[in-house]
Amino acid sequence: MDTTLGKGATVSDVEWSPEFQQRIDDYRAELLLKFAAAVAKDAVRLAPVDTGLLKSEISANADGSQVRADTDYAAPVEFGHRLVAWGHDTGRRVPAQPYLRPAAYRPRDLS
Repeated sequence: MDTTLGKGATVSDVEWSPEFQQRIDDYRAELLLKFAAAVAKDAVRLAPVDTGLLKSEISANADGSQVRADTDYAAPVEFGHRLVAWGHDTGRRVPAQPYLRPAAYRPRDLS
């Protein structure tokens, strides 16, 4: 296993300290916020539009740990659903129109 850290340093050369851990934690938090913002932006771009409410309700939370679409019908649009009329299953399905998963799984450069 390659343990180089760049510029000739290796894992055994690193002195672990609270300051070093804080730098790692800060960098992780920064990347998480960038990733969540990018996913939310892509999800808005990919979301299907009928009234525009779904697009307007897509957001990332303050710490970047979650991207969500805050409508009652966000999940049925993402995953598809059965068509029910007057309380009875019609046997028909409404196809999925994924927008969150494709946004999350898209390769991206966060540098």
